[in-house]
Amino acid sequence: MSEFFQWLSKNPIATNIVIATFGVVVVAVVSMYVIAFIQGRSVSFWPLKIGESTDSETKSLEKQVKPKANDVPRICILGSVTSETEIPSKKLESLKYFYKCFVRQMYRMPYGFNACGAEPWREIFYLTYCERLKTSSKSQMRQIDDKVCWYWFPGDDRGFNYEPAFYKSVETRNVQERLITEVTNSAVILALAGRTGTKTQVELLLSYHRQKKYGVDFGVKPFVLLAWFGGSIKDFILENQKELAPYMAKYPELMPDKELEGWENNRELLENQARKLTETLVRLVLEKSGKDH
Repeated sequence: MSEFFQWLSKNPIATNIVIATFGVVVVAVVSMYVIAFIQGRSVSFWPLKIGESTDSETKSLEKQVKPKANDVPRICILGSVTSETEIPSKKLESLKYFYKCFVRQMYRMPYGFNACGAEPWREIFYLTYCERLKTSSKSQMRQIDDKVCWYWFPGDDRGFNYEPAFYKSVETRNVQERLITEVTNSAVILALAGRTGTKTQVELLLSYHRQKKYGVDFGVKPFVLLAWFGGSIKDFILENQKELAPYMAKYPELMPDKELEGWENNRELLENQARKLTETLVRLVLEKSGKDH
């Protein structure tokens, strides 16, 4: 090493080159560290090391801990009473009360929900949303917006036929496409009340299941049918009981083929059933997620 320095002392041109090179290296290293600091990267001076951006690491972690709404399991809710003239007012009010209890339970679940916006679901979702506005922060309301997704199509005078002011939404072209899309994008299908239109929907789903079309397979994607409130779902279950029995056996605790006795006059019963239904849906989604992985 001493010989090298002696050689440099006798060669001023070489000395200048070495000094200039060292200066360039120092400036380059300092510049890299300054830029690393600005970018928020992790820095180690010994050993010399510049890590990944801490901001990108944080975003990566957030993506793992808080998946986007499209990445979480979603529950498709079928069933509505589109006209108040189709059901006695006492039963309609009791049905709305059950929906309200159920929606409140749903907001506590770590899943998303698909619906087509027909009444009285739309009214209940809106009322519970407005209730939340009184006590929730903007970030909490954004979570609710992501949790619920309305499927709609223009050009019809029934159901939810325009993009909502809040919630996520998906536009489709017609009734069939709306049904297929909201069912395809769900982990579990739920049908618990409704009239003629709802029965048509579940009949279509049964035909898709038989043909294994659009990913509708009740052996893979749970189809929760409940005769609790009578009407078209109860009729559908009775008409297809033998074929549906193996799939309804997945949730016997709900007694899906039985109408709830005196449900229109028993709010405590409706509250308990909403809680029980929520617990079963959580179990079914977890079981399906386990099979998918």
